[in-house]
Amino acid sequence: NMQNIKVFFIPIETKVRDYESRLLISLKILSLGKAKQIKIFFGERRKLLNLLDFEYKKEIKHFVYLALGVDQQVLFYHNLIKKNGIFTSLDEESAIFSSNIKKAYNRHIFNKACLNYIYKIFVWGKFDNDSILNNNKLSKEHLKISGNPRFDLSKKKFDFFYEKKFKQKTLNKKIFINCAFGLINNYVDQKVDTKVWSIKVKNYPSYKNLWKSLEEYESTLFPKFIEGITYLIKSLPNENFVIRPHPIENEKIYINLFKDFPNVIIDKQSSIQSEFLNSKLIIHNGCTTAVEGTFHDLNVICFNPFFQSENVQTLTYEVSNLIQDKIILLNYVKKILIHEMPPDNLNEIKSKYIKPIIDNIDYCSFNIIAEELFKINQSSTLEFYKNRISQVKIFEKINILEIKIRYKILKLFSDLIIKFFYKKYLNQINNREKSKSNLEINEISNDVNILKNYLNIQDKIYINEIKDGCFELSLDKIS
Repeated sequence: NMQNIKVFFIPIETKVRDYESRLLISLKILSLGKAKQIKIFFGERRKLLNLLDFEYKKEIKHFVYLALGVDQQVLFYHNLIKKNGIFTSLDEESAIFSSNIKKAYNRHIFNKACLNYIYKIFVWGKFDNDSILNNNKLSKEHLKISGNPRFDLSKKKFDFFYEKKFKQKTLNKKIFINCAFGLINNYVDQKVDTKVWSIKVKNYPSYKNLWKSLEEYESTLFPKFIEGITYLIKSLPNENFVIRPHPIENEKIYINLFKDFPNVIIDKQSSIQSEFLNSKLIIHNGCTTAVEGTFHDLNVICFNPFFQSENVQTLTYEVSNLIQDKIILLNYVKKILIHEMPPDNLNEIKSKYIKPIIDNIDYCSFNIIAEELFKINQSSTLEFYKNRISQVKIFEKINILEIKIRYKILKLFSDLIIKFFYKKYLNQINNREKSKSNLEINEISNDVNILKNYLNIQDKIYINEIKDGCFELSLDKIS
C-alpha cells in the first residue's frame, strides 16, 4: 500500500556534478527508514516526473521532489501538486558567480506567484539565505542552511569511496587542469539558446546583457590560457597532466590541441572529486573546482593571464593563488612539486571566504538534507498544498490558464523557429544532454555497495531500472 510509504523523487541533471552527491542523500534517507517503508525514484531530470504520467499514474499518493533549483513557472508547481508532489529544492548552481552575472541575472529573485508552493529550499550558506530573504516575501522556516553534499564528497574523509570506485586510479599523481570556457566552447550556440529562452520566458535577459562581456573576455583569455598551459606541459615533460573541460564544453578542441603530448589526458567523464585522489595540485581559470579542491586541502592556482575580476566567479579566485604570467606559473608549480608544499592559510580561507557561502566546511550536508526530507509528513503536507491550489483566486486561475495557452503557443512557435532556422540547435542540445547524464545501473549498484557500509545500512538495497536513465531504490530485509 503506497499510502504508508514515504516516496522521494530525486532528479539528476549533470552526472559528473550532481549524481554522486544526490545518491548520497538518497542512501542516507533509506538508512533513516525501515524496510519496505521508503521508495526513492532517482534519475535523469527530463524523464523522472514523466513516470507519473505513465508507469505510476495512479499508484503514488504523495512524494517529495528535490528539485535542482527553484522553478520560476507557477504552472510547474500546480502540475507537481496535482501529481501529488511536495516541492523542495537544492540548487546545484548557487552562490558562486561573477559580479557581472550577478548584475545581469539575480537567481534569488523568485516569481511571487510561486512562493506559496515552496515547502523547503536548502541553501548553501548564509549569503544565499540572506539574499533570498531580502529579495522575496518568503518566511525563514522555508529555508534551511545546509551546504551542498558535493563539498562533503570533496573532503578527504570520502577518499575511501573514490579509491574503491576507481581501483586503477591511485597509481601516479598528476597535475589537474580544470578549464571553464563554457560560453565560447559550448556544445550549444549560446546566441541561439538565449533567443529560444527569451521566446519561452518572460523578461529573459538579452544575450548582450547576459553574455556579451563574458564572450569577449573568454575569447581573449582562451588562447593566452592555452599558451601558458602548453608552456607548462613542455617545461615539465616528466609530469603527467589531466585536462578537464567544463561539463557543457565540447572537448574536441582540447583533444586536438594536446594530441601530440603523451603526458596529457583529456578526461571529462570522471567527477572532479575522483580526480583529487591523484592530483598534486589544481590549476584553473576561474572554476568551482577551486573551491572543491580547497575542501580537499589541495594547492589551487588560478592561472589567468587576462584577469578581469568582474568576469571571474569571485570565490574561485579568492581561494586560489592568482597567477597571471606563464613563467611565474612554472616557477610556482616547480616550488610546490619540489618542496611538496601544503597550501597556505587553509583554515583562514575556509572560515573567511568559504563558510559564509558554503556552510558545510565542518559538518556533512547530506545528513542535514536527508533528515529534513525524511521528517516531512507527506500526506498532511500534500493535503495543505492541495487545499491551497483549490482556493486559488479567480485571477490566478485566469493567469495559469493564460500561462498554459501562452506556453503551448510559444513552445509551438519556438519549435517552428528551431525547425526552419536553427536545425543544428536541436542536435547540439541532444549532444549536450547525452554528455551530461548517461546513468547506468552497474555504476549505481557499485556505488551503492561502497556507500551502504559507510552509512551502516544492514538491509538489502534493491535497484530497479524502470526505464532508460530512471531507477527505483528501496530497502528490504535480508532474510
